Amino acid sequence: MMISTNAQRINGLRIGLNIVPVVNSYLDSVQNNYEVSFDYEVYNKYYAVLEGGFQNLSINKPEYSYNSNGQFFRLGVDYNSMKTAINEYHMSFVGLRYAFSNFSQEFPGLTLHDSYWGDFSSSVTKESRSFHWVELAGGMRGELMKNFFIGWSIRVRVPISKIANFEFLPYSIPGYGNPKSNPAMDINYSIYYKIPLFNKKSDSKPPL
Repeated sequence: MMISTNAQRINGLRIGLNIVPVVNSYLDSVQNNYEVSFDYEVYNKYYAVLEGGFQNLSINKPEYSYNSNGQFFRLGVDYNSMKTAINEYHMSFVGLRYAFSNFSQEFPGLTLHDSYWGDFSSSVTKESRSFHWVELAGGMRGELMKNFFIGWSIRVRVPISKIANFEFLPYSIPGYGNPKSNPAMDINYSIYYKIPLFNKKSDSKPPL
């Protein structure tokens, strides 16, 4: 004789907003960047993940002006190591990402000072670049109320592309950060909403 249970697991697409770039954009007038994420449980405890965003920088100083803008994407998978009931969605996860960024940068104004020759003004025209890296992630997510989540993660980014191939060093690479950091580390704090798509009933279990 089999005993069934009414417990159900609601599968759905979870959409997240990383609030760290939002706060940084508010506090720092030179940058404007945002990051969103999408994840979906494709198999028991395994989640397909897509993350993306953009970054705009505009720095104006007496010696130079610098502009940069671009976008980034990360594609990977998370594994939930936390044991939960079928209708619970808390996560303690580790994950892996492949990531890339396309961006442009320029120095529209550049002034060099020399006590002998005097000041010299120039500019560096816009160049377009791409940058690739792999990213390790680990963190936690908890469901505060039905379909609403909050979570954090630690990121370790290891570059694939070589900075030495760049004509001049970027101030910041969208999605990666300081190009001098190898590896680069970051902490994300995000809020999420899960769009329920369908229910998955629990399997029948034999009596104890």
